[in-house]
Amino acid sequence: MLGRIALPIVRRSLSYSEAAVTQVRAYHPPANYKEPSMDELPIPQGSWQSQNNSNQTKYNLHLLIGVSFLTLTLGFVATSGILEFNFSPPPMKNE
Repeated sequence: MLGRIALPIVRRSLSYSEAAVTQVRAYHPPANYKEPSMDELPIPQGSWQSQNNSNQTKYNLHLLIGVSFLTLTLGFVATSGILEFNFSPPPMKNE
């Protein structure tokens, strides 16, 4: 806590040249380094349409399983009485 209070005061009291001393490191690439180019990228192979169809089938199956699981969970919770959804006010009791 004291360091947070004292550090700004000490920084102001130092001259700019003393406070601005930092270590600097520079990156130098190796001598045989060559910039990457677009020619080095992989070339797509096969039909994008068939890949897209298989991906969509997989994603739709995941969606169907997730919605089914959510529906079954909410149905179980509603019928078991674990949670009260408060769809209507509780019945009045005559005492």
